[in-house]
Amino acid sequence: MQIDTGLEPLREYPSVKRLEAILLARQKGSLWTLRNYLKGIQNFLKYMDVKDPEEAIKIIEQSEEREKLIDDVLTNAMENGLPDSMAVIMMKGLRKWLRTNRVEVNWKQITLPSLETKVEDIMPSKEDIKDLLNIHNLSLRDKAFTLVSLSSGLRLGTLRSLKIGDINFEFEDPDVARIIVKRAMGRKIAKTMKFFVTFITPEAKHLLQQYIEWRKGRGEIITEESPLFTSNLDHQIGKFLSYAYLRIHWTRLLKRANLDHKANGSPWYQIHAHTLRKFFETQLINAQVIPAYREFWMGHKGEHMADSYFRPGTAEGSESRHLEEYRKAIPFLTIEEQVTTNHQKILTLEKQLEKRDLEIEKLKTLLDVLTQQVQDYETTIKEDLPFLKEQVEKLMKEREQK
Repeated sequence: MQIDTGLEPLREYPSVKRLEAILLARQKGSLWTLRNYLKGIQNFLKYMDVKDPEEAIKIIEQSEEREKLIDDVLTNAMENGLPDSMAVIMMKGLRKWLRTNRVEVNWKQITLPSLETKVEDIMPSKEDIKDLLNIHNLSLRDKAFTLVSLSSGLRLGTLRSLKIGDINFEFEDPDVARIIVKRAMGRKIAKTMKFFVTFITPEAKHLLQQYIEWRKGRGEIITEESPLFTSNLDHQIGKFLSYAYLRIHWTRLLKRANLDHKANGSPWYQIHAHTLRKFFETQLINAQVIPAYREFWMGHKGEHMADSYFRPGTAEGSESRHLEEYRKAIPFLTIEEQVTTNHQKILTLEKQLEKRDLEIEKLKTLLDVLTQQVQDYETTIKEDLPFLKEQVEKLMKEREQK
């Protein structure tokens, strides 16, 4: 899988292939992390003035002062204008590369540049997200991608790697959709977990279903293995979107929505793709979702939840319990005007039925009272009837005598 055109030649060298295999296959690291490591190695080779990474490893191995050699390259890089942040990335890539190739270095003897505090990113407001969704001619894919991202809390790398088979549109709840994220290449999951589960809101589900139907309409054959999101270009149908493309595309969307703000001359945008995940977490807090569920949906440590999620009889891990918590957050995660969901309709009907049942109970009580009164009247009449009859007969006799 291609990462960056400028880094592809580097991936052909044995020592770099070993780094890639260990990072992606064994440690389940992301392609973005690999890209940063390779960029760091590339810069180190540049400032070491060596083109072949295998030759560079030999030079370092054979050096009696490995730490000084590396420190001199770092100094050379920074004196020639390499920014502090890139210098740190360079050293992280170098350390990972050397470790995976069993080259020992005492890193404590090498002083890394201290980075200034990064400008804090800004969580987008609902109005900001509406501005994104209302961009002129915004594709159905981009609308669905944005809403799925902010209502599921999934990382960009995980979202781009999802397949159609990872999402369930028809399960216990008719309004939301469930996403199961299993450990795989390019997905960042807590080391103690094999999978985690999250959900998307009714409006996200609706747009995602529309997007999938649109893909079918243009001739794409959709299977369980098809990417959940793919290119809009005809010649790229059915291919997974690259992480690099998504980051660049997100920047374009920010500019089109006039949300490409930077602070204090920083090269970083204050609103970026990861802030949708921050939006998700903040809204769950506002909805007072129990923290354990929130952490599990975000792929943080929550192995006890994962172990019990599909196991019958478990209270906290049962799907219905998760849904109960997620429903609390739906109004907070919904961007456009709130729609009446099937679940809400059911709740409304249940309340109407409860009200009707109360009225029926009142009528039953009234009927019982009336029935009792009638019975009392009947009893009284029965008791008084002989006396009344006697009195009537007596009066009749008195009239006859007169």
